[in-house]
Amino acid sequence: MKPKAIFRGVKRMLGTSWAGESINCYVTNPDKDYELDIKYAIENEHKPESERLKLIEKVPPKDSVLVAFVSMDTSLLDEIRDAVHDPLAEVQAVVIGWEWTLAMPDGTGLPFDHPNRYEGKIL
Repeated sequence: MKPKAIFRGVKRMLGTSWAGESINCYVTNPDKDYELDIKYAIENEHKPESERLKLIEKVPPKDSVLVAFVSMDTSLLDEIRDAVHDPLAEVQAVVIGWEWTLAMPDGTGLPFDHPNRYEGKIL
């Protein structure tokens, strides 16, 4: 899915740390949302992880866009490369989170108040 916009930098905390300019924010408006079926996972806890995970398809939140937060911070990428245990693994970025956020009411498909949320627009 092609992003509607890409922003550089986040002007707020993400989790427990300041996000800053090392984060790119990809904005999309998918026509589906998904939720993990917790009941199914618990009922099948004796099975391998790949067999106990099931997604429930949902309608996306109204008047919202999906924002994925992607880090290209070299120290984080080095940690991921080490965790993968594959010296040939080509890790160029890591999705560190995502959220649905209200969209601008003007129909542009951009997040509400985006000039105050992000450092600058890339695309």
